[in-house]
Amino acid sequence: MSRPDLGDRVEGLPAGVEVRRSSLGGYGVWWKNRHIGWIHESGDRWNAYLKPAKTGDPGTPVGRYPLVDAVREIAIASGWPT
Repeated sequence: MSRPDLGDRVEGLPAGVEVRRSSLGGYGVWWKNRHIGWIHESGDRWNAYLKPAKTGDPGTPVGRYPLVDAVREIAIASGWPT
């Protein structure tokens, strides 16, 4: 199954936050051109993770949410203004 390129097609994302396809599977979450986390689909929910502090670390799990909520939770945890 090919993954859709979410890009600008996702409505309701936090202002300035982007979702970009990842070469490792799933999608990277970017804010101010900085990679802040990643998401991957699991059924009707998306698993959300904060970007790891060091290479090789899988990241910090944030939770499972609908797509826009998963991205919003990553953004808020990364300092995005609420």
